[in-house]
Amino acid sequence: MARALESSRQIRARRLGRFVTQQWFKFAQRLSQALLIPIAILPAAGVMLGLTVSPIPFMPEELTVLMLAVGKLIFAIMPMLFAVAVAIGFCRDQGIAAFTAVFGYGVMTATLAALADLYRLPTQPLLGMDTLDTGIAGGMLLGGITCFAVRWSQYIRLPAIFSFLRGVAAHLC
Repeated sequence: MARALESSRQIRARRLGRFVTQQWFKFAQRLSQALLIPIAILPAAGVMLGLTVSPIPFMPEELTVLMLAVGKLIFAIMPMLFAVAVAIGFCRDQGIAAFTAVFGYGVMTATLAALADLYRLPTQPLLGMDTLDTGIAGGMLLGGITCFAVRWSQYIRLPAIFSFLRGVAAHLC
């Protein structure tokens, strides 16, 4: 009896181990596909900034200034790009996920700016305001939170007072 119980425990442990391994592999595969696009943009931005630091003699100054501005912009919005990429990579409704990630990144940035001002924390200029810079890790975390929010929003029913566009959308379809 004890052997049979031990044997069934071992079988369940092996099955659980296989399940966790398979799920982890699926998660890692989806994450790597989601991060592919923002990571692919990084070399182009780096080349743009590199060409502006050591200008080429035949390159006009206007092009140098333009490439510097575009390169700085890409690096400034890189956390938001990662937030959108993670949200799109893990959500079924990709359009809502992307919009929510951009909106959420703006809310997070403004909230951190207010908290930094309130508690007098050191800040950096980011998207037109002095805020705490969470970097790419903050963007990826926000993308994950966005995916959970979009997934949970399918099951939430708001009171009728908050669904004022519902009647308009029904007539447009």
